[in-house]
Amino acid sequence: MSDLKKALNQALSQLSILLEAADEKSGNLSPEEKNWQNGTVGDIKKTKSWLEEILVDSKLFEKNISFQKFVVAVLKNLDLNTVLYFLNYPRSRSVYSACGNRFKGVLQLEESYKVMRDLDFGDRNTVVVGANGCGKTSLATQLQQIVHKNLGIVIPAQRVLLIPNIKNIPSKTTADAIYETFDRSIPNYKKNFSIDNPTRYHSYEEAIGSEFTFLLTQLFSEKIANYFKLEDEFNANPKDPGKFASFFNSKANEVIGIWESLFPGLILKLKETGSLRVRRKTTIEYDGNSLSEGEKETLYLIGRVLLAPKNSLIIVDEPEAHLHKSVVCALWDKLEQKREDCVFFYFTHDIDFAVTRDAKKIWIKSFEYPNHWDFRFLSDDTIPEDLYLELLGSKRKVLFCEGKKQSFDYKLYSALFPDFFVVPVENCSKVRAYTRAMNSGGLANVQALGIIDRDLLTEEDVSELIKENIYVLGVSEIENVFLLSELLKPFASAQGDNIDFEAMQTELLNKIAEKKEEMLQQARCFYATQIFSKTEFKRRCSDSEILQSLNDRTEKGILILTKLVRDLDLKLSDAVNKRDYATAVEVAFDKGLITTVQRFFYSSSADYLRAKLINFLKRDRGVAEKVIERIGLGGILCELEKSK
Repeated sequence: MSDLKKALNQALSQLSILLEAADEKSGNLSPEEKNWQNGTVGDIKKTKSWLEEILVDSKLFEKNISFQKFVVAVLKNLDLNTVLYFLNYPRSRSVYSACGNRFKGVLQLEESYKVMRDLDFGDRNTVVVGANGCGKTSLATQLQQIVHKNLGIVIPAQRVLLIPNIKNIPSKTTADAIYETFDRSIPNYKKNFSIDNPTRYHSYEEAIGSEFTFLLTQLFSEKIANYFKLEDEFNANPKDPGKFASFFNSKANEVIGIWESLFPGLILKLKETGSLRVRRKTTIEYDGNSLSEGEKETLYLIGRVLLAPKNSLIIVDEPEAHLHKSVVCALWDKLEQKREDCVFFYFTHDIDFAVTRDAKKIWIKSFEYPNHWDFRFLSDDTIPEDLYLELLGSKRKVLFCEGKKQSFDYKLYSALFPDFFVVPVENCSKVRAYTRAMNSGGLANVQALGIIDRDLLTEEDVSELIKENIYVLGVSEIENVFLLSELLKPFASAQGDNIDFEAMQTELLNKIAEKKEEMLQQARCFYATQIFSKTEFKRRCSDSEILQSLNDRTEKGILILTKLVRDLDLKLSDAVNKRDYATAVEVAFDKGLITTVQRFFYSSSADYLRAKLINFLKRDRGVAEKVIERIGLGGILCELEKSK
């Protein structure tokens, strides 16, 4: 049995002794004392129940250093040996008298313990992501309460970095004590002002901007102490210079070395006057406060991490704050390598940074004030990790579409559905896969919808897809949206353009008639791919059975293919012959048709016309909603209304 389990079992035995003593001595207590004792007994029982949970958890976390530190701290705060001593010596006492309020103090850590357990006690480097308002900072604050006392350090997001000239550098021992106090009470600038007394700027005036004072004082004092040790060692061993090398390896030199590697061309120097100076290789020295915010931020973060106690849990809120993307990843890579004994726990909005970490990824799904979080550990391989994290950072419904960020699919759907988080994922296969994956993962506040081009899908296909929240465009492809009269006519009116729509539609219909055979050939290839892409066989079948199955499949497939192409031919021919422009632009598919519209609108290019039409849809919500209904996507707006 490990020492930790032995300590837990001993504590449980001691708690049982206390409960027995409370029962034995209850008869001699006054009514008021009995009330006090009952409260104490209740706290003892709660603590006992909690320690029993911890004992069970030790099977999972016993090798986890943060878990060990936490449990040791709990047992130390209980100090049951002292309680039992007070119970019997120097005179017999009541249980509530011997215990005092220590159980209430210990039980305050129970919520923090549960949170830490849900987070696997920071068993390895971890990145926490979530939308704004999901409780990331509240979680960091909750962890701060325990981490500052027992497990490591917290580096908050709010930092005001002013580099001082330090006039009085204390001894190393005194500096250690001062820095430890600072390290355990990093101010949270979100709680600076007293609601009861608004004129009292209590922690702001006392702490803001002091971070570098504590950090540099510690670095200076260690460097000075090393020089004194160096002198003593040199006097004792004047003929062995190799013994002195370690004394030059101060934390200050390590901090500066890492910083200079990130900002080549800049040189930092801690001066004997207690100041930080900086210079470029070709300039004179200047004051450290002239560094950019990013350069100061980097120096501060390096110092905090390198000065963290051994085996610390290092919690960093917004590790990317004030840092350029070219620096942020390199910085934390170096710090993780330098402090391999520590576990890093990042709270971040930066998806690019989160993806670069070789770390466990946790998503905060929801938060209930003051201390209840719903966590999800991300392990879904269906969706790329960077996209998954980006989606989880949004509180809006997700709308997957075909194309890329620079494509008109993305730009058009963003204009039509501004209340959705529109995500382009290249092709219809990924739209289907990602929509299904998101909706099957229990991620309620990021429910996904998808839109794909019609691409000659049958009505049966469309009906099946809608059951999975995948909507099919009511025209054959996205380019046809820019041909709709419901969009072009109000756009022309808003522009003050006098367009001959009858002539434009006639020319477009003639173009569709001209391209019809080409369209039918494309359709034939598409349908053939769909029909003959997969042939299934029984587990055991002979060569002749396989051949027969293929022949049957081919015969049936050709019949289906012929019918589908014939139906399309009839639709196109009927629309052209009847001069039915509305139907023609629904079923035709040719990306070059927009050039005809472009000429009638005297636009310099088709892309420029599309861009203008999209901007118009952003401005005129009425037209946008009519277009949405026209292309058969009104159900998406209904889904949005359901969620409100």
